[in-house]
Amino acid sequence: MVAINQIGKKRPRPYSDLRFYMARKGEDTYVASYKIRHCVPHPKYDGSLASGFDIGVCFYDEYLASKNYNPENYAKRLDRTNDLTHYFADASELLEGQEIEVTGFPGDEDKTGYLYTHRGPLIATSETALGGHVLSYSVDTTPGNSGSPIFTTDLSIVPLSERAKDQQRVQIGIHNGTDVGSNANYGTLITPELYDWINTTVDDYFASRQ
Repeated sequence: MVAINQIGKKRPRPYSDLRFYMARKGEDTYVASYKIRHCVPHPKYDGSLASGFDIGVCFYDEYLASKNYNPENYAKRLDRTNDLTHYFADASELLEGQEIEVTGFPGDEDKTGYLYTHRGPLIATSETALGGHVLSYSVDTTPGNSGSPIFTTDLSIVPLSERAKDQQRVQIGIHNGTDVGSNANYGTLITPELYDWINTTVDDYFASRQ
């Protein structure tokens, strides 16, 4: 999943110059890199970062290379991701002040390729004119964090039957940008409707390639 404003298009299209890096650590270390071949923006995305639909699904299919790959280090990093899952949240389930996390790759030159996690309180959840929902939060981010996942450690939104044994965090949104006026950050909430769209988009894409 991505913040579609980073792609800059409002319609599905193929790509030839976008890359996806797996388990990246700095500019010169990653398990693998792939070419992104196709991205699908949400049909309600109108070009606004605060539309509640600044989200897209991208697909990669061509392996390019690995660089300075150490299997032992990769195994350690993979262990750190076993505690999270992707799900959705209803706006009514989120409380003002609850802690959320934004994890991603800042665009600062001295941080290129390094993963950072920042935490802070949720300020508000608001519905947009298009029917989407936007999260506002006081979390430190920098340019380059757009598209980063937004996590909560409140697992009550995930049914017991769907929780992993060691799960501690759940992704509920995609970071989109900063409101200069209020100095707060905001992102798209993954509602039940958006979650269904994501899964349907994935299923339709792979069905079309059979």
